[in-house]
Amino acid sequence: MNSEKKQFILIDDDPTFNFIHQKIVGLSSCAGDTLVFSSAAEALNYLEAEHENADSECIILLDINMPVINGFEFLQKYEKLPVVNKRQINIYMLSSSLNPDDRAKSKQFAVVSGFLNKPLSATDVCKLCAGAA
Repeated sequence: MNSEKKQFILIDDDPTFNFIHQKIVGLSSCAGDTLVFSSAAEALNYLEAEHENADSECIILLDINMPVINGFEFLQKYEKLPVVNKRQINIYMLSSSLNPDDRAKSKQFAVVSGFLNKPLSATDVCKLCAGAA
C-alpha cells in the first residue's frame, strides 16, 4: 500500500452526507486534505484552476443526484478539462441510488474507478486508499 497521503474531494449537495463522509475520511491514516464541494460546478472550477499541477494522488467521491449539474454531467465536463492531471485522480461514484442503471451508466465513463453506496464506511476508505475499491 502506498504510504503517501491522498487528497479527498467530496462532491455532494447533501450537507449531512458531506459532514459524515468528511469525518470518516478524516479518521483514515491515508487521508491528507479533504475538500468538500456542495455543487459539481464549484468542484469543476477548482479542478480546472487549482489541480493542474497536483503531484499527489486524489480521490474524488462524486454524488450522482445533484441539482444544476448532476454527477454524470460532471463527468462529461470533467473529461473535457484540458489542464487536469487526470492520471493522479481516481473518481468513485457515491450514491444512495439503488437503480442498477446508475451503476451501469457510471461504467460508460473511462474516468470512473468504481461505484460505492452511501453512506461511506471506514472500510470503504481503507479500500480506496489501498486502491482496491
